[in-house]
Amino acid sequence: MSTTHQDVSRSGRTTKRVSPAKLAHVVLRVRDLPAMRDWYKTMLQAEVTQESDMLCFLTYDDEHHRIALVAIPGLEERGEVRRVGMDHIAFTYASVGDLFHTYERLRDAGIAPFWPINHGVTLSLYYRDPEGNRIELQVDAFATMDEGKTYMRSDAFKTNPVGVVFDPRSCCGGSGPEKQRRPSCAGRHCRRERHRWICCGCKPKSEALTGSTLIAWLNGEPKSANFWGEAWAPSATRHASVSSAANCRSDSA
Repeated sequence: MSTTHQDVSRSGRTTKRVSPAKLAHVVLRVRDLPAMRDWYKTMLQAEVTQESDMLCFLTYDDEHHRIALVAIPGLEERGEVRRVGMDHIAFTYASVGDLFHTYERLRDAGIAPFWPINHGVTLSLYYRDPEGNRIELQVDAFATMDEGKTYMRSDAFKTNPVGVVFDPRSCCGGSGPEKQRRPSCAGRHCRRERHRWICCGCKPKSEALTGSTLIAWLNGEPKSANFWGEAWAPSATRHASVSSAANCRSDSA
């Protein structure tokens, strides 16, 4: 059934689907308003449209606000306790180049992803804000939404709905000659964009993601080596690293 944004009669008598025109904004309750404001300004290159001692409204496009922060005294820390609620917020970039430009910009600001993952339908980088909320920066892997939906309905996605980790350092290279180095994990996932080679990760593995493995992923726990291969973990310098470059490495072009 197609979605329509045309006005309908107030009686509500219509066979057309009447859905929201857009997802407008997200509101977060925060403990440290200045720290959270500065982090989201850096993360999304956002600007403040209005601010007080208790409220801050931020936007990164023509919307009046996309993120609202509300400082409420006495809030407890998020912690790692298993509970119901929102898992993460995702933001989509227009191109792979834009995503990795953002990765490099944030890396240089001391902000590293805790989980880089090729979901199959998207290529994604997950971050934690100063109070533990999880933020996903992504780019669509398919040219059209119809293609993405077709993939999500496929047996391949059903078998592995999460994907595989990858090393973003190998995907965007460094500076100077390193930007001319070509990733070699899987040829069809790599392409040249903005004077660099972009590696979109490795072909998803075939193991089914079920039971304890899925629960571990949902809870943000370490992934089992037999499913995920080499574990991803930020290094002491806060620059993300992997113990093995077997999945995504750079060789000379």
